[in-house]
Amino acid sequence: MFDVFDMQIPSLSPNAPVEIDPRESAFGLADERVAHVGGLRFGRVLQADEAYSNLQAWMGSSERANRTVLSVAPAAREAAHDDGRWHPFLAALVSVLQAHETWLVRCESDCDQHCLDRLEISAAGLGMLLDDLRAESANVAFVAIPP
Repeated sequence: MFDVFDMQIPSLSPNAPVEIDPRESAFGLADERVAHVGGLRFGRVLQADEAYSNLQAWMGSSERANRTVLSVAPAAREAAHDDGRWHPFLAALVSVLQAHETWLVRCESDCDQHCLDRLEISAAGLGMLLDDLRAESANVAFVAIPP
């Protein structure tokens, strides 16, 4: 359901309920950082210039290279297939967004196949919208920011 599901924030707030750990591989600790929220593996933590090769297209400006990107598409895809995981995923998403004044969430179910809608919506409203879209099995293509 989600090819792209990225959360862009200026930097992780100390109030955000996120624990960041290095990813472990068969060869030891990797350079990759992984965010966990309430014990849930939530997504990768990247700098924008690591996440995107074209900052202008993805961030709106090359000057936003130091912003934090939480890439949560794999967790969202897994959660979308399991009712027991979906609501904890949405709760984690909402709690992370609510800890930040400024954020942008980009969701696409079929990357580059649909025009992106631009939404001004609260974190809780975004959680409800995603829940509705999942129930409808609808295509998703939007960029959301707080009102």
